[in-house]
Amino acid sequence: MNKSNPYGVASNTTEKQAVNYAPVKNNTLAITTLILGILSIFLSLFTALPGVITGHMALSKIKKAPNDNDGKGMAITGLVLSYIFLILALLIIFTLIYMSIAVPGFKESITEGYSEGLQQGMQH
Repeated sequence: MNKSNPYGVASNTTEKQAVNYAPVKNNTLAITTLILGILSIFLSLFTALPGVITGHMALSKIKKAPNDNDGKGMAITGLVLSYIFLILALLIIFTLIYMSIAVPGFKESITEGYSEGLQQGMQH
């Protein structure tokens, strides 16, 4: 050990030391957001709303500690999918509500079709 270097750190600049970094782990919320976003293609409101919530939580967590969390791309992709299918589901719901109010006979045709389907299902 050298008196000018009491900690034993190599002072020679020609020596190269390997620096080992801990691998950055994917944020669990980002993975969850991506899964919920993909599932919202099929399950719309049931997974899109939780996808939006977990996506914003994941992005917030990644922003606070970017060196400890990875997965920003997954979180953004899940958020975009969740928002798209949330908006589509809401548009369909509002369209059905509007049509049942504004279009005469629409509500009755839906209920008649439903009851006919039930009757056919009971016959088989």
